[in-house]
Amino acid sequence: MRLKILIKLSGAGMSADSSEPFSNQFLETVIAQLKQLVPNYQIGIVIGGGNIMRGKSCSDYNITEIAGHHLGIMATVINGAFLKAKFDSHKLNSTLLSAVSCPSLATHIVSQATIDDAFKNHDIVIFAGGTGNPYFSTDTAVALRATQMQADIILIGKNGVDGVYTADPKKDKHAKFLASLTYAEAIKNDLQIMDITAFTMCKENNLKVIIFNINAEHAIIKALSKQGKYTLIEK
Repeated sequence: MRLKILIKLSGAGMSADSSEPFSNQFLETVIAQLKQLVPNYQIGIVIGGGNIMRGKSCSDYNITEIAGHHLGIMATVINGAFLKAKFDSHKLNSTLLSAVSCPSLATHIVSQATIDDAFKNHDIVIFAGGTGNPYFSTDTAVALRATQMQADIILIGKNGVDGVYTADPKKDKHAKFLASLTYAEAIKNDLQIMDITAFTMCKENNLKVIIFNINAEHAIIKALSKQGKYTLIEK
């Protein structure tokens, strides 16, 4: 039986920090790795929306916070549709499941039945729309979808950060790298790689999480084969 893995792709990763919302070079790199993984893994992907809109950015545009969150949710649907279009161009079978209704972009609403059907068809499952609710992060959606699909492991690709540190390594040169830690340690030390709701859900469902640098060469494949630099979080 193939292992089930859930990959988190952030919106920032989709753009590779460029001025454009999407980086074709980054996406082609991810797709090349997925082609190698498909024969041996069942793959789910939770997509972020920060390259288009973040719920927390509402004050920058003088709009209400709840409007910002809803726009952030829709941004993930746009990203999911874009990712599916890229997969289609590479003949990678995929199903886009959205937590919110948007039939012109995502024909299927996420449910246990649609998740199970997609995996039975051996599709890569793209999860968009977060949890479908404002004020919940994409991290929480990761924990929720991983539980629904019964993922064996979660891979959270960070943009330019190769794991968990005791402090922000971009700001603190004395920050120490943590190769492994428990959810209790992450929560106690307020390590903000994921929000506390997501940490708690992962802990309660005994999920393993690998934090790695999505921009590193062959990053996804190396993380799965326990090569390179990464942080493992488990119960």
